[in-house]
Amino acid sequence: MDQEINESSIYGSSRAIDYMSVVRDVLRNWLVIVLISLAVSLAAGAFTIMRYSPRYTSSVTLVVQGNSRSSVFNNSVTAKTVSTNFSALLESDIMKKAVARDLGMKSFSGSTSANVISGTNLMQLSVTAGSSKLAFEELSSILRCYPEYSSEAIGNVILQTLEAPTVPTSPNNALNFLRPMMMAFVAAAVLLIALFALISASRDTIRNEGDVERKLDTRLLVSIAHEEKYKTIGARIRKKKTSILITDSSVSFRYVETIRKLAHRVIERMEKKGAKTILVTSVMEDEGKSTVAVNLAMGMAQENKKVLLIDCDFRKPSLYKIMNRGNEKFEKLGKLLHGENTLKGLVIKDPSSNLSVILNSQPFRNSTELIASDRFKMLLNVLKPKFDYIVVDTSPMALVPDAEEFAGILDSSLIVVRQHLIEASVINDYIDVLNAGHHKMVGCVFNNVYSGGLFGRQSGGYGYGYGYGYGSHYEKNYEKNYARQNS
Repeated sequence: MDQEINESSIYGSSRAIDYMSVVRDVLRNWLVIVLISLAVSLAAGAFTIMRYSPRYTSSVTLVVQGNSRSSVFNNSVTAKTVSTNFSALLESDIMKKAVARDLGMKSFSGSTSANVISGTNLMQLSVTAGSSKLAFEELSSILRCYPEYSSEAIGNVILQTLEAPTVPTSPNNALNFLRPMMMAFVAAAVLLIALFALISASRDTIRNEGDVERKLDTRLLVSIAHEEKYKTIGARIRKKKTSILITDSSVSFRYVETIRKLAHRVIERMEKKGAKTILVTSVMEDEGKSTVAVNLAMGMAQENKKVLLIDCDFRKPSLYKIMNRGNEKFEKLGKLLHGENTLKGLVIKDPSSNLSVILNSQPFRNSTELIASDRFKMLLNVLKPKFDYIVVDTSPMALVPDAEEFAGILDSSLIVVRQHLIEASVINDYIDVLNAGHHKMVGCVFNNVYSGGLFGRQSGGYGYGYGYGYGSHYEKNYEKNYARQNS
C-alpha cells in the first residue's frame, strides 16, 4: 500500500488534470486570444454604432391651477388628475393628427409624456424625437394645439407655461460604444480561454514522466528539462536562437548532466543488445530530436568511445546549423549516395567534442530511395569497424517513411517525445513501427519538459533521473523496472 502511495506521489494520478500544462497551453495562445477578442470587440463597437439612433428630448414646465380660490393642496391633487388625462390626450390619434397638420408632416413621429413634479402643482410635458429640431417643433405645436382639444380632458383647469421650451443641445441617450466593446472583449477572451483550456485538458498527450510509464510502449531513459534557446532579451527580440550543445559553457549544468546520463544509459542498452548503430527520430517536427542526437553523440564520445554522427535527415538537414557550421556547404553524403563521390573527406572531425561527423546541407526529395539503396548499406558496412557507435539523425516519422527504412537497417532506435505535443496513441503506433518485431528500441527521451511550476522552475533537484529530486524510493523503483525490462 505504501509503495502504491509513493508511486502515485511520484507520477501523479492518471485521471488528474495537469493544470500547469493547461495554463501553459492557454498562455502559448495568448496572441490568438487577444487578436480574436479584439476582432469581436471591434465588431461589437461597429454594431453598436450602426444601431445607434440619437434621441433628443425637449421639455416645458406647466403650472396647473384649478381656479383662483383653490389652495396649493387642491392644485397639487388637480395636477395629478390633469397629468393622467393630458397623457391620454397626447396619445390620442386626434392630437397626433392635429400636430402633424400643424407642422405639415405625414405623421407625428415623436413620443410624449406628462408627469407631475412630486409635491407640487407643476407638470412637466416632454417630447422625444430623432432630432433636436423635431423634438422642439413637436412640443411647440402641442402647446399651440392642445387648447382646442383639452376641454374634456382638463375641464376649466388653467395651464400656464412656467418657462418656454428650448431646442435640446445634446441627445439624452449619448453614444457609448466603449462599454459594449469592453464587454465583448472580456466575453470573447473568457470563452477562448475556456475553449483552449478544454482542448488542452482533453488531449491524451504525454505531460509528465508518469504518462511515459503508463501510456507509452517503451521505457523512459531521461527527461530533459526545458533549456532556453534565447540567451538574452535582445536575442529573443531578434529571434536569434542559440544552439544547445553540452560543449557550450552557457548551457546549464542540469542539461549537461542529463545528456551524460542519457549517453551512459544508451551505451549500456546498446551493449546488452550488441548494437553499434542507433537511429534518433521523433513523430513530428519541432520535438528537438536533432539537438538530442548531436548531444547524445557528444555525450557518448565523452565516455571515451569512438562515435560517428550522421545527418540523414535528407528532407530537412539541420545538424550543420546546430553545430554552428551554418556558413559551410556539406554535399558529399548526398553525392556519394547518388554515386557521384567517394569516401574521401566525407567524415570530418569536430574539435570541440572529439566527435566524428558526416554532415549534410542539401535536401533530397528521393530520400527514401537513397536510404534503401545498396550504397547506404555499403557505407555503413565500411564505417562500422572504424567506430564504436554510429548515431543517425533522420526525418520525423509522420512526415516521410525514412525512419521506417532506417529501422530495418540499423541495430537500435531511440524516439524523442516532446512534452504535451503528440497524442499517446499516435506515438505508440510509431513505436510499433520502430520495434517491427525485433525489439530494437532502447527507449525514449522525454524532451523540453516544464515541471515544478508554470515556467518550468524546479522545486528542488533536477527532476530527470534517479537520485535527483525524487529520492531513494524512485531510484529503487527505477532500477527494479530496468532489471525487469532487461531480463
